[in-house]
Amino acid sequence: MALKVKDFIALTMATLKADGKRKYSEYKAIKDYAQKLNMDSREVQQCIGNELSEPSDISDVISSIHDEADRLSALEACIAVAIADNLFAQKEIDLLLPICKALGFDEDTLMNLTDHIFAKEEKSED
Repeated sequence: MALKVKDFIALTMATLKADGKRKYSEYKAIKDYAQKLNMDSREVQQCIGNELSEPSDISDVISSIHDEADRLSALEACIAVAIADNLFAQKEIDLLLPICKALGFDEDTLMNLTDHIFAKEEKSED
């Protein structure tokens, strides 16, 4: 089962807003990851607009994601957004830890994924 665009956007936009700063690099990370998941770009943009005007309840979103691969993709995307500005702010960590646990993963998974994504980003910059 594919991760729903609205759920993907709700989680990634919550991550984007966590540190109180909305940066272009974070929006770009959302769109890039959505493209990687073959999501329709117009639907992605519409859902971003919806989340800006009326944010979703994250706990409802998380409870609707049943497939483990979708939960992992959602977590990876949230991490990618959090570090898109080359910072991993404490407020972002404070948001991602409960999201990680609610998605059924432990803190080690969060840290391992973060390390992996940071390493991948550094390689792409070389």
